[in-house]
Amino acid sequence: VLEQTTRLVVARQRAYAAALGIPWGISESSYNARDLEMTYQYSNFGVPGLGLKRGLSENRVIAPYATGLAAMVDPVAAVENYAALASIGAEGRFGFYEAVDFTPSRLPSNEDHAIVRSFMAHHQGMTITAIANTLQDGRLRDRFHAEPMIQGAELLLQERIPRDVASAPPRATEVLVAPVEQLDAPVVRTFDKPSTQPATAHLLSNGNYGVMLTPTGEGYSRWRDMAVTRWRDESAQAALGAFVFLHDRETREVWSSAVQPTRAGADHHRAVFCEHHAAFTHHEQRLTTTTEIVVSAEDDAEARRITLTNSGRRPREIDLTSYAELVLAPPSSDQAHPAFSKMFVVTDYLPELGVIIATRRRRSPHDPEVWAAHIAVVEGEDTAPIQIETDRARFVGRGRSI
Repeated sequence: VLEQTTRLVVARQRAYAAALGIPWGISESSYNARDLEMTYQYSNFGVPGLGLKRGLSENRVIAPYATGLAAMVDPVAAVENYAALASIGAEGRFGFYEAVDFTPSRLPSNEDHAIVRSFMAHHQGMTITAIANTLQDGRLRDRFHAEPMIQGAELLLQERIPRDVASAPPRATEVLVAPVEQLDAPVVRTFDKPSTQPATAHLLSNGNYGVMLTPTGEGYSRWRDMAVTRWRDESAQAALGAFVFLHDRETREVWSSAVQPTRAGADHHRAVFCEHHAAFTHHEQRLTTTTEIVVSAEDDAEARRITLTNSGRRPREIDLTSYAELVLAPPSSDQAHPAFSKMFVVTDYLPELGVIIATRRRRSPHDPEVWAAHIAVVEGEDTAPIQIETDRARFVGRGRSI
């Protein structure tokens, strides 16, 4: 009876997922919701008609490890389902990710699924064990029953033939797919002409490290109560933040990936702010620059990916220069004595790693030791070696601003 029940459970899982048009395999797992520390939330899910819990049809979370367990029942269907999961991006470097969430109320706009990009060791272990047991014709099961302690209680594990079986078919309301409650969709703010928009701020954070951005590309980076980059609250000020300059070697034109600081082609910029990232797009003479900014959920770091798309007929050689003014001190002390504060920032370049490191000389033994690092990685062809300059006066010039 247990064997028959297991096969019927897998068949019901497949039929339910087929009715929804998604891969199958529902079990307890993480899903596409995070807490304040950006940790994925965890819950138990099931299939209506199999589980006793009410409201099972309100969630559509597929856990790839459930497919691995089902391989012991229907290996051919499991292989086909793994291929379907891989086709939608559920496979990562260390195997399949924790889950794929198809619940509409937890999906970003214009997306039909969200990958829960985490790995749980016990789920990976269950997957490996189940697949190995399938490929080796139940060897792990045989080893279990060969254990003397198990042999002593093996009679208790034998299935008893039931005398009276109560028939309780599930109610139709629990078998049918319930309409999913439509919650508030993730907020996406779009600024087509950022230079004409009112002052707006966008915050990205993992609890320790945070980035503030404006639609024009200004902003600051903070680590706990430390200012990583310089910022001033006054509205009438020079542009401040972490910027990327672009220089066309042929035409010698210079512009920035966002409106600030050059304000070149201000009408051709666009800013998009989402819950977990920000994006700036600029169109300049058949060259599109897209800058995506995220804060790592695992490390106290930010990443900025710049993508160049040349839609013209001629090749372009573009120099990219990243720029930021480091503080590595509480914002209040930097604002009180900015010139004095700049004297304590020390930088160095590690050519073997291609990394600029920076620290602040401690004024007393009780001051914390703070370090920062900046690295640029090129995907594709680069036509020149990386160059660095850590002296603002040499880069900008005395008495000038960016």
